[in-house]
Amino acid sequence: MSPRAAWRLEGLGFQQVHDYEGGKMDWLAFGLPAEGSDTAQPRIGDLTQRDVPRCSIDERLADLSGRMAPGWIWCAVVNDAGILLGRIRRRQLDEQPDARVEDAMENGPSTFRPSTPASELLEKMKKSGRFETAFVTDSDGRLWGLVSRASLEGALGEDRP
Repeated sequence: MSPRAAWRLEGLGFQQVHDYEGGKMDWLAFGLPAEGSDTAQPRIGDLTQRDVPRCSIDERLADLSGRMAPGWIWCAVVNDAGILLGRIRRRQLDEQPDARVEDAMENGPSTFRPSTPASELLEKMKKSGRFETAFVTDSDGRLWGLVSRASLEGALGEDRP
């Protein structure tokens, strides 16, 4: 249907028509605008903190401490395109300060898409009991930032038990 719609729009005189092949979920995963009854529900993309510490794989751990201001317990490892590759935890800075990020990082941390309903991620956090924050990436793996359990609870009007 998408190619047919694109051809029809061109036939009607529209310029620069693009055939978007990614589908609705991909569209939403990039945090693009949506309409409908489901849009009133908060999504994690709206709650993501974007100014998170970032580093590259060729840096030394000792060089990261300045970026990890108080309150940050990790640094997101990204490549030049902003793709999330891993994470470095604060404790690793003290344990192996001369190590390269690539040698010390935890590979492939779990990620969630901006389109994920806040209630869905909060439920996962409650059930697992193992994580209080989550990386948010688009469907190409580019780091958007971090969403916390506290921000999810606040958006949903829940108090922490």
